[in-house]
Formats: sequence, structure tokens, C-alpha cells
Amino acid sequence: MSKQPNVAAQRRASLRNKIWPKSKDEVWSRKQRDGYATVPRTLDLACVLISDLAPKGCNPSMVYLALWCRVFDEGIDAGLIEVRDEKDFAVASGFTADRGVRTWRERLRALETLGFIRIERHWGDDAITHILILDPDMAVKNLEKRRGLPDSWRRAYERRCEETKATRWRPRRESHAIGMQARPGMSAAIAASTN
Repeated sequence: MSKQPNVAAQRRASLRNKIWPKSKDEVWSRKQRDGYATVPRTLDLACVLISDLAPKGCNPSMVYLALWCRVFDEGIDAGLIEVRDEKDFAVASGFTADRGVRTWRERLRALETLGFIRIERHWGDDAITHILILDPDMAVKNLEKRRGLPDSWRRAYERRCEETKATRWRPRRESHAIGMQARPGMSAAIAASTN
């Protein structure tokens, strides 16, 4: 028995069909096709933050997006990416020149430094064999603790968390308006620590 779409999904489908009649068969649906990846709804903002915080001339956001397109998240293997051919990974990230693999590795090191991934190298050389893609919301949390976050990015992130109901972690705010509100007998510090 198939699950009925929720009210919000029905509203969006109705709106799509009103704006673009007969478009249902022209869009990609993971429920009708194989070959999809599940990604966090804050991934776009994570890519923007990565781009802003990475060293100048070393934007690894496309590499990060390409990694998300390869990660499995179905169970006990969640987060693990096996690298069988670094050149394929480099090309998928936009690096097609002779030094593509070297550039791809540089971008991976930037992602690792920022805390979004972990890398395992082949013993004896620099070849990358495995990548662990970490929870981007936890990476953001750790970045905030280590170096702070740009205010405009923080505000956009908070709004996105709010609209997607992403409640696992939200950046600190002076007002602590998002997250747990202080209850009688609870200190503001305890309420803030749950954000």
C-alpha cells in the first residue's frame, strides 16, 4: 500500500501543475527512478560557508557537492565513500586538466581542515582511498566554536533550519529566540546549551 502525500506535498504539486501544466512527467522523482542521494536541506548553505571560509583560490564547494552525490546513507555504511579512481572524482568535481587529481586532493584537504570530511590515504603515497563525509550541521557547529560564522550566513542558516524543521543544531544567538526557551527554574545558560 503506497503512502499518501502529505498536505504540503499536495499543495506544492497543485501549484506546480497550475504554473506548469503536464509537468509531472518532466521532473525527476526519486520515488520513480533509481540513482538518487539523500542530502541535508542545508547543503546549499554549507557550500556557501565552505566557499567563504576556504583559502583564497581554493574553493572546495563543488568537490563537497560531488561527494554528497556519491555517499551512501542507507544504514551501517552511512557516510563512507570508497575512492576507486581519483581521476573520476576529480572530473566529477570539475577538474579535467592534467593536474586535476592534484587540485581535487587540495580541495579535499581544505574540506578536512574545515571539518566537513575525513580522509584516509593509501599507505606509502598520497592516493586517497576513503572519505568519511561528516554531518554538515555538526561541522557548522564546530566551526562556530572555533572561528565564528558570518552574521548574514548565520541568519540565512537559522531561517533555513526553521523552514525545514532542522532542529538538531542551530547557531548560537544572543537572544536564543530559536530553540529551547527558558522555563521557570532553568537558567538561560542551560536553555542556550540545548540550541
